[in-house]
Amino acid sequence: MLESFKLDFQSVTPIYKQIENFVIQSVSDKDLRKGDKIPSINDFCREFSIAPGTVNHAYENLRQNGVIESKQGKGYFIRNESSLEKLNILIIFDRLNAYKEILYNTIFENLVDKANIQLFFHHYDKERFCKIIEDNLGKYHYYVVMPHFNEDVSAILKPIPPQKLIIIDKEVPKLKGKYSSVHQDFYADIQEGLNICLPEILKFEKINMLISESKFQFIPQDCVKGFTDFCESNSVQYTLIRKFSLDIIRKKQIYFVFSDLELFAIIKYSKTQNWEIGKDIGIISIDDTPMKEILVDGITTFSTDFVGMGKTVATMIIEGQKAKVRNKFLCFRRKSF
Repeated sequence: MLESFKLDFQSVTPIYKQIENFVIQSVSDKDLRKGDKIPSINDFCREFSIAPGTVNHAYENLRQNGVIESKQGKGYFIRNESSLEKLNILIIFDRLNAYKEILYNTIFENLVDKANIQLFFHHYDKERFCKIIEDNLGKYHYYVVMPHFNEDVSAILKPIPPQKLIIIDKEVPKLKGKYSSVHQDFYADIQEGLNICLPEILKFEKINMLISESKFQFIPQDCVKGFTDFCESNSVQYTLIRKFSLDIIRKKQIYFVFSDLELFAIIKYSKTQNWEIGKDIGIISIDDTPMKEILVDGITTFSTDFVGMGKTVATMIIEGQKAKVRNKFLCFRRKSF
């Protein structure tokens, strides 16, 4: 059995997880059946020069999931092929923040009894993004991917079978095939929110969109284009601010922010100036979270419905649905604007 297994020590997938995946895949492929003995911990250690604790970690996870059992003095055996009826799902996010936690928790809560979920983060690193996908091809029933890149990543996603791929949050226009997606229309959503708020926008002298380059914040180009097109169509004075500093904060202007750190900085600075947020200065933030609902009596947000997105993804997986769905846009008008 071990002759068909190869460990990849350069992989982002932990060694213990590679061993788990190998056993699970062997059962799925009918190479192992109920009652079959699997290699011992010592067998793995001798063959691949790895620590016993690593193999034990993998075997303990398999035991807890009902895949294998140990028999005193005899070794480990396949316990139940039916335990593999749960779907194996790989989720790839850019990074963890408050709204990703809401999205992940919604998916998890709706699939907890039906799936085993593995979560990875690419951190806007295309090489890491590519390696995560390469290392995990053929190991999962579904790949739920958040491709937060302004560059085209269709070639990286192409090896994933379309019937197993669900794109979330951002579409990949050049990706061909009948894959599924639950995505935002960033251009239309920004325009919709700004149109809703136009009467309030016109009470201020100017609106500024903060688009500082950062390794920790994704700003879709379509958001910026939707913003500039709206302002020009409605004769609204605007500026795109590419480098944030407190020196750019002015009274009677609106600040449209993507970064929570910049949001906090603007609020803190406004307090030092004794400005009333919502009257002396306006703030609009991207992506709603519970914190923004209560921060300084409420931050106005433009957001997609992350709970709805998570439920749609779970339904697609459970029911095997194939579709491309524009997720619902939400505008929460609060006291900050």
